[in-house]
Amino acid sequence: MVDIYSNESIESNNQSDEMNDKVSIGKDPRTGQVQRYKRALDALDKCNIHIAEMGTIYMEFNEPELSEYCMALYQSIAMIRESVAVLKTHM
Repeated sequence: MVDIYSNESIESNNQSDEMNDKVSIGKDPRTGQVQRYKRALDALDKCNIHIAEMGTIYMEFNEPELSEYCMALYQSIAMIRESVAVLKTHM
């Protein structure tokens, strides 16, 4: 079974509107792990992704300062691969 978690915004009086816009999280209730979906989506908007025949994913970033997004993007891709593997076992 593949679980999809909803995104939740962090709301705090101590954070600026800019910070609230940048940080959107979804929490996996099984592990308590917090994923930063907003950062990953921002990174996807700013890079070219090529998926090869065997599922190898190549990323080409258009802006050099995007290295901070790489880890969030990599984690999101790993989650997608895990979900695809689970789906394949149930087909």
